[in-house]
This record gives sequence, C-alpha cells and structure tokens, in this order.
Amino acid sequence: MHEEFIELCPDGAMSKEIFTKKFQSQYPKGKASSFCRYAFDIFDKDKSGKLNFTEYVMAMHIHESDDLEHNLALAFDIFDYDKSGAIDQKEILHMITATSDLLGQTMDVTSAKNLARKIMDSCDKKRNKKITKEEFLDG
Repeated sequence: MHEEFIELCPDGAMSKEIFTKKFQSQYPKGKASSFCRYAFDIFDKDKSGKLNFTEYVMAMHIHESDDLEHNLALAFDIFDYDKSGAIDQKEILHMITATSDLLGQTMDVTSAKNLARKIMDSCDKKRNKKITKEEFLDG
C-alpha cells in the first residue's frame, strides 16, 4: 500500500482530487465524489488539506472493518459536517444520498427523504430534531 501511495503522491501528500479518484476505483459502479467530499475532511486530521500516508490508510480501510460501532461512529463523524456534535435531518439526507451514490444504487428524492425521516424518528430520543452520536450509536 505504501508503494502505491508514493506512486500516486511522490511528495507524500494526497490531494482531495487524488483521494476521490482512488476511492472511486474501490467503488467502480458508484459515484464517490459526494462521499469523499465529506470523508476527506474527517481523515485529514492535521487539517493540512492533504492526507499523509497514515491518514490515507485509515481512509481506505473504512469499508473493511467488521466493528459495527466503530463504523457507525465514523459515519456519524463524516456526516456531522458542521461539527456540531449532532446531525439533523438534512445531514442524514446527505448521508443517505452520498452512500447511495457511492454504492451505485439510485434512490429517488422522496424515498431518501422518507428514510431520513424514519432514521430521525428512530434515533432522536430527545425529540429535538437532532441526533447526538450517543443516540446514533444506540439507535
């Protein structure tokens, strides 16, 4: 994996564009751009605008982990785009459409909105129109 990273990024830093192309190759039937737009910022831990090798490895292995709680926590972090510590129905809708696009599964807007509403109804224990990470993991 390190050799591939150096081949893609001889300077040791991966841009969002290269990350998206590489991630797209993992999901050839889907569209990775929306998902990568959210995910890149989560994995760019030092906020340099580039991924170093360690950050790249973490990003490329998200789909290989069998740890459900870890994967759900990561999904929450990726789609809590405003970093408020809670996700609202709009962020859930973005999560659904980006994941659907990534997997190459078409979902019409009405179905996506209905699914977002169901997730909100199921997880929003406080009924404040926001889901905390704890609620999301328990949901």
